[in-house]
Amino acid sequence: MTKIFTLILSFFAFLVFAACSEVAYANEKADSQELLLDRDYRALLHLSDANTLGRKQTLYGSLAEAKAQCSGEDGDLIRTLGYYEAYDGGGAEYILREKAFADDITVHATKSGQYLELLYTDELNVLTVGVIADGNREFPTDNQPRLMAIADFDLYFPEGCYYISSPIRINRAVTWRGIHGKRNEESAVLICEGSGITINGRGATIDGINFEHTKKQTDVAAITIEKNTQYVTVRNLFMRGFNYGLYLSDDCWGASVNNCSFLFNNEGLFIKNDANEVVVRECYFLGNNNGIHTVSSCVHNLVINDCLFQDQRSAQLRVETCSGVELFCSGCFFENKWGRSVIIGENEVPGTKINHIVFVGDRFYHGAESEGGLYLGYVENAAIIGCFFNKNEAVAHDYVFAEHVDNLHMEGNSLKNL
Repeated sequence: MTKIFTLILSFFAFLVFAACSEVAYANEKADSQELLLDRDYRALLHLSDANTLGRKQTLYGSLAEAKAQCSGEDGDLIRTLGYYEAYDGGGAEYILREKAFADDITVHATKSGQYLELLYTDELNVLTVGVIADGNREFPTDNQPRLMAIADFDLYFPEGCYYISSPIRINRAVTWRGIHGKRNEESAVLICEGSGITINGRGATIDGINFEHTKKQTDVAAITIEKNTQYVTVRNLFMRGFNYGLYLSDDCWGASVNNCSFLFNNEGLFIKNDANEVVVRECYFLGNNNGIHTVSSCVHNLVINDCLFQDQRSAQLRVETCSGVELFCSGCFFENKWGRSVIIGENEVPGTKINHIVFVGDRFYHGAESEGGLYLGYVENAAIIGCFFNKNEAVAHDYVFAEHVDNLHMEGNSLKNL
């Protein structure tokens, strides 16, 4: 009997020990997870105050409400549900400070004499500084002043239409990122009264922000890359209704244009003097006067890959006579109902010719009202290899019309009447 009683006591003691161990393990695990969360949270917010997470945290409906009512100790965390009103997309987190550590749009003075410092990670959501994406084209809110104040930040544009009355200038290697959807209502769209943005920051990137113009005007561009600006990347966006979709000024180096649509502009992509190492990939050109147009004293290494050109009113690709081009075009499709697909070196400039023109694996189709496929004028050292030329039988013009050309090489091309 005694042995049985001892065994029962031992069993219950084991159960109690196991339960205590489980509780201790759970508490240790929770403490560990809390430490990890604290570490990640501090890293996320870039906080230097180690005691911030232990301070008071207060929630307000809007920034105005927080500025009017909040008070506390340095390092307290303030949250808002919106910028102008709750759930307008501009909700954010702020840290309460006794002194302002910055003098910009991300810091706000409170009624208590303290300051609210906006917390953000690698990029700033434009809605958290009062930019409005209302899409109201008749009575729009002008976001130009606020965007000018944050132009040199890394920015994120949620989906919506953002109206600006005048161009925004970017001076640093920042990234502006938006939502590039299949339709406007699923995208971040900059609605421009004049030009869109001007870039003077080496290495800047515009990604996923669409550009629309409110009306036809001369000398306005969706994006202008200024003189001597290097290594700008433009990708995943469309530009519609401008005089220039993308304008590359003199001496631009290393511009990269990827997966962009140029729609119903006067000039889709316009390249001025002495551009170097310009790469255009997987872009779509529709209804422009000229799809790509270079007017240059010299262009080095213009590469065009896997682009679709449809129904430009003048030419799909126009390269004016200059001292040197070095154009490499591959995998593109040129379809024109009128005008000519490609015009290279049309006008004579005494003593100069375009050098090193290469087309590889491109397709050309021209309809009954077109003026033909590929025109080569004042050119030397041109090669057309493995290309497909299809035309309507009613078209009397040649697939390839070459005059004043020195050293033309054609190999493996397919010619067909439709």
